[in-house]
Amino acid sequence: IDRHDEAIALLSDFESKHPDNADLMGRVLRVRIIAFESTGRLEEAEQAVPRFAASDPAEAAATLQTLLDSLRKEITRLRADGLTAQADKKAKAALLFARQIYDSATGQNASQESTYLLGVQLAEANLEAGQPEAALSLFRKAEALDKTRYGDGKPHDPRLVLGLAESMARLDKHLDALALFNRLFIESPVDSPHRYPAFLGDIRCRTALGEDAAAIIDVIEQHRFLDPELGGELTKRGILEIKAKNEKRLGRR
Repeated sequence: IDRHDEAIALLSDFESKHPDNADLMGRVLRVRIIAFESTGRLEEAEQAVPRFAASDPAEAAATLQTLLDSLRKEITRLRADGLTAQADKKAKAALLFARQIYDSATGQNASQESTYLLGVQLAEANLEAGQPEAALSLFRKAEALDKTRYGDGKPHDPRLVLGLAESMARLDKHLDALALFNRLFIESPVDSPHRYPAFLGDIRCRTALGEDAAAIIDVIEQHRFLDPELGGELTKRGILEIKAKNEKRLGRR
């Protein structure tokens, strides 16, 4: 019922008070992690996570994945509501969970496919937490596997392509990022969740590269006419911000 401080207090010194109840430590640590994250005590959550993973690896992995999925939804909602500072704090916790999940899986010789998916997830968490360099390194590692699936020397997983492009863009590698954003946008079906994030990345890169402002505005207006929602609140806001930036380049008010 969201009384996190009380939960932490109730479990204070559990180990020393109840030494014969080691079988409950997984549950104790799970509650502590949730409560620490919810109250912004990330250092204490970070200390509890490895112990939780060691107490019951299979259960811990499933629990941490559930927590991570929930956090990612919350981060998206916070960003859509314009609550950037709160979203950034949650992103740090998400990165903590994603890293532990990945480390646990690789330490247990997970399958190549699982390692790939968890690596992409960890890369996305790094990107969300404002660490594009670390994200790009992880996306590159995943890219090596993805390229072998098709034999054409190109990454194809939409999550991977979008992550690579976004990491590059944040590191001011706009020309390389543009090529990936553009390909993903062209190849994505109309109802794909990756289509408008790729479009947003495309026009951001074109703007950063100083391409014709009027042409960028025209393309935005064309897509806005075809789909007024522009993929949802977050992408729509970003696209309209790029439109305003290009209008300013043209000297419009």
